[in-house]
This record gives sequence, structure tokens and C-alpha cells, in this order.
Amino acid sequence: MNSVAKFKVQRSGLNTFKQLISKGFCYLLLSKTDSLRH
Repeated sequence: MNSVAKFKVQRSGLNTFKQLISKGFCYLLLSKTDSLRH
């Protein structure tokens, strides 16, 4: 595996990781506002 391919894999993995984190953060925010509303 050459360095370019490895770098691309690492970047795509990092991007999906960031997306997961932001999704989880949004989910936490939504659940918090929901619990506050009730």
C-alpha cells in the first residue's frame, strides 16, 4: 500500500469519525432540549 492510498484511507476514516461525532452531538443537543421542553 503506497502512502497516498494510506493517506486517503486515513482521511476518509477521519471524516466519517467527525460526522459520527457531530451526529451524536446534535442528537445529544436535541434530547436535552426535548427533556427541557417537557
